[in-house]
Amino acid sequence: MKKFRIAQVGSFDVENYGDLLFSYVFKEKIKEHFDDVEITLFAPLHCISPFTEDVQVRSVNEMEKLHNENPFDGIVIGGGDLVQFKKINVLVEDENKNQKEEVYDVLSMWFIPGMVAMKYDIPIIWNALGVPFELSEIQQKFMANIMSQSLYVSVRDNTSRKNLGLAADALNVKVVTDSILSISKLVKKEDLKERFNNIYNDLGVSFDKENYIVVHVNKNIKDEEVTILCEKLRNIKNKYGVSIVLMPIGYTLYDDQGINKLKENADEFVQIKKKLAPFDMMSVIANAKFYIGASLHGCVTSTAFSIPNMVYNYGKLNKIEGFLENTKRPYAVLYDPTKLDEYYDEINNKEIPPFDDLLLEIDNHFKNMADVIKDGKKVKINLDDKLLDEILCLENTSDKELAYCKKILEEKDTHIRNLDAIIVDRETKLEAAEKKNELYEKEVADKNNHINNIENIIKINNEAIENLRMELAKERNEKEMILNSMSYKITKPLRKASKIVKKKK
Repeated sequence: MKKFRIAQVGSFDVENYGDLLFSYVFKEKIKEHFDDVEITLFAPLHCISPFTEDVQVRSVNEMEKLHNENPFDGIVIGGGDLVQFKKINVLVEDENKNQKEEVYDVLSMWFIPGMVAMKYDIPIIWNALGVPFELSEIQQKFMANIMSQSLYVSVRDNTSRKNLGLAADALNVKVVTDSILSISKLVKKEDLKERFNNIYNDLGVSFDKENYIVVHVNKNIKDEEVTILCEKLRNIKNKYGVSIVLMPIGYTLYDDQGINKLKENADEFVQIKKKLAPFDMMSVIANAKFYIGASLHGCVTSTAFSIPNMVYNYGKLNKIEGFLENTKRPYAVLYDPTKLDEYYDEINNKEIPPFDDLLLEIDNHFKNMADVIKDGKKVKINLDDKLLDEILCLENTSDKELAYCKKILEEKDTHIRNLDAIIVDRETKLEAAEKKNELYEKEVADKNNHINNIENIIKINNEAIENLRMELAKERNEKEMILNSMSYKITKPLRKASKIVKKKK
């Protein structure tokens, strides 16, 4: 039985709720389609995945080396907002568990795997990725070039497809809802209830665990918005008697800074300061009465478990509107904080629309990805060197991409030098073989002439032999006629007497 090896690329090296869930959902969903499958996680940084003890994450720079040691049957990029050419600052933990700021190289997560797939003819899949910003024309052309080697390209919303521009037009790009929506099929709500009850006493805070709202913001919220938001949240708290629980979701994206602003303005709100692993965080959301936040995957999780929710989209993120469009809830987005309590009343009285069609879409999506990997087929392409040069000249290109491209070019130069030596050797051998062949052809011609001469001699000899045979037969016949003639027989005594006389003499 074959073991299929898959390289999955994503932000599995940072403390961000949704990104860490992508690896879990992918593993659980994809293994439904394989008897034996092994998944190796890749990210910009080599580390142990956050909130785990032993889940190894390899750097994308190691992908080629690992493939040469034990080949991958497929490369899967995503999910997440990975199709972009920008860099972002994130908080990461070093080997001593100390927080430090790192410039996060998003580009490397699809650029390097794309190059590796191209070099070694590995099937590559774009897994319901986000394209958060509109791409320039040169970026669109480059994405069309590098994506064209894939038999399965998917994005998570129509805006992402639109942002691909020329790439989406040139390729059969599919739109598949964010796969985290299927989490409720992988994790039971009653199990999350039990988990929440188990961690509640360790949260270091006290609130009504049967009647609370989860509120999330990040560092980008403005001070004037904080004041209004806190006022509106107080109104909801007083009207419905709920606890307001402030919880960061993306530690790596400085969510604590935004949460601290809310706490400073409303000390009566409960702030969860303890860092929570993804499934602990999920249990807090899944057992809430309502979710209000700026996080896409806070919204996705609450939707998956049918918890009423709204997204405060002050960052004007396309992925928020994309998900709400997919789930038929375009009304569940807030831009004006003065309308928070009004929106809350309206949304709290609405049920989450059924999304069985989206879950089926996600199931088919994983089957499609598995089929591509099993078939082992891909499109052989040549990278447009001119496009590559232009992309590498962009200011956001990092040393990682430049180093990898330099490595590719050095390998090409070495290969060309080796081919030049081989060509010279082949030409020398060809010339010698052609000369030798000429000698053989001349020798064959000479021998053919000699054979022709001998054949002529044989022909003449055969004719002479035939004439001699005819003459011999004639003479034998003539002799036989003489011997059998009457005159010869009558004169026999005379010939005998003549012989006696000759002897006496």
